[in-house]
Amino acid sequence: MINGLDKLITKFDREIIEGLTESEHCQIFNALINLKEYQETGSIHEFKKNKERIRILIGYIINEIHSCPFDDKSGIDFEKECVGFGDAGCCKCVIRHLDKLNCQAACQRVGEKEE
Repeated sequence: MINGLDKLITKFDREIIEGLTESEHCQIFNALINLKEYQETGSIHEFKKNKERIRILIGYIINEIHSCPFDDKSGIDFEKECVGFGDAGCCKCVIRHLDKLNCQAACQRVGEKEE
């Protein structure tokens, strides 16, 4: 593994690096996240499969749930971290906090929408 990869990811997540456009910054951030995920899976096949699962989940959350899938008990500081559901940066936030996703609450919201 690359030493300091987590620190570099954190730096790119918390601040805009001088001299980079927002687009360049996002591309580098995403590449760093992908590198970390690839290192954790150890297989390009598993990495691609995981990325597809995440893409489907994020698409489902944005297109079907229509509200943030995280509850107040998730430990997320919504005042500092939330950019607004569906706004630029929302998907990045959901991906960053996937480990805190309360699937039961998210599924319940989908059921409420369909009633």
